[in-house]
Amino acid sequence: MKLSTLIIDGKPFVYEDEREDITYENLSPISEDDAKALLERTQKLFAEIGLPFYLAFGTLLGAVRDHGMIPGDEDVDVFVADESRLYRHLPFLAENGYNLCRAIKGKMYSFRVNQNSYIDIYILRPFKFAIWGLTCYSLSEKAVPKKYFKGYRDIEFLGGVYQCPEEPEKLLEFWYGKTWRKPVSGHKFYYEIKPAYYWHSHVQPVIYGIIKTLIGYRYWKHKIKR
Repeated sequence: MKLSTLIIDGKPFVYEDEREDITYENLSPISEDDAKALLERTQKLFAEIGLPFYLAFGTLLGAVRDHGMIPGDEDVDVFVADESRLYRHLPFLAENGYNLCRAIKGKMYSFRVNQNSYIDIYILRPFKFAIWGLTCYSLSEKAVPKKYFKGYRDIEFLGGVYQCPEEPEKLLEFWYGKTWRKPVSGHKFYYEIKPAYYWHSHVQPVIYGIIKTLIGYRYWKHKIKR
């Protein structure tokens, strides 16, 4: 764990950065009681700052398929469409017990409320530079078709009423495949259109590797000449 600093409205905001420490291996499953309390609290605080949030990924899957948390799920997943508002209110959330522990601008912000309660808040935004930005939004930096986010509706979950995309079944099928209603373990999910997935997972790493190699070679050659 290390201390990291963000600049918010011209002032430093220091938080305990757990980005390198948070893994599936060292997180314990969140109980439904803790998830229920976390969502209720999030709903209240986000209403105060005027920031709607929507159920996402495993939490949405549990709400639609299991009518509860997926057994073994480690945290609560939601997304917002206004990163700037979330960012500006990070100090407010910290004052109310939401300890920022992971911040990746444009992608996600994670908060630890206690040792057993984490919430991941993903960012839905337009792509800046990507050919699939014409038809897709970036959700946690994944290319997801815009058609799944045309509207939102209420969904009952853990005794409360929250919001989710208007047709969650179609979005879940996109994320988890046609057999999404059947629980599976150890399956690899792409969460984005295949061209974007192969670009992000196969092509980009090769390009970045070549660039790093070239930069390293030029630096080495420069040192030899000196």
